[in-house]
Amino acid sequence: MEDENGSDNVLVDEVALSDAPEVVRDLAAACVTAVERAVGVALDYTQDTLPILDHYFRTMEVGEGEDDEVLSLMAPICGAYFGEVVRRDLGMEWHVPSDEYLGWRLEHRGCFLWFNPIGAAIEGLVNGEAAGWNGHLHMLDRDKETVRGALDGLGDVRAEDYFRLAVRYEVLQTAIESMMRAAPRDKPSAFASDVYAATIATEAAREGATEA
Repeated sequence: MEDENGSDNVLVDEVALSDAPEVVRDLAAACVTAVERAVGVALDYTQDTLPILDHYFRTMEVGEGEDDEVLSLMAPICGAYFGEVVRRDLGMEWHVPSDEYLGWRLEHRGCFLWFNPIGAAIEGLVNGEAAGWNGHLHMLDRDKETVRGALDGLGDVRAEDYFRLAVRYEVLQTAIESMMRAAPRDKPSAFASDVYAATIATEAAREGATEA
């Protein structure tokens, strides 16, 4: 697929992307309003605004635990905004089955990769892992070596920057680009949402059997 400048863009899949669900758009808009009120900058859904969002995170006092009032309020709106930046730039689609944020995810159609942007926002807010929220990248075992090699090219990330959304975006971009370039050009893949659901269910069952 060629971009508006005529170059080959492997990040945005040929499959037509759906618009974001209304609930996502509303949450993302709330994030734009909150950040503009706090720091005086209007977010425009571009990658360049993510360091501003990371700075906004550092201005908030977030308590421990998912029941913290600031965390429960800010994670959904900031995660929705981050997800919209990723969706628009990197060619992913929302899976929003219910109002339960734990089940939300972004899925790529041209390669098998998904994550929960709300989980990524939680990790950015607390500057640490959020167990069960799937804020990190999920991919097929066959692609992990390819992605690992590509990420090595980014160099070391400082511990204090690891959970920043700007860094998470770069990791996503690099992972998607490496998988799309490695995929056979004559047999492009199209991973529909039902493929994700089945694969995730299979992996969960396998992990459950291992823990039993």
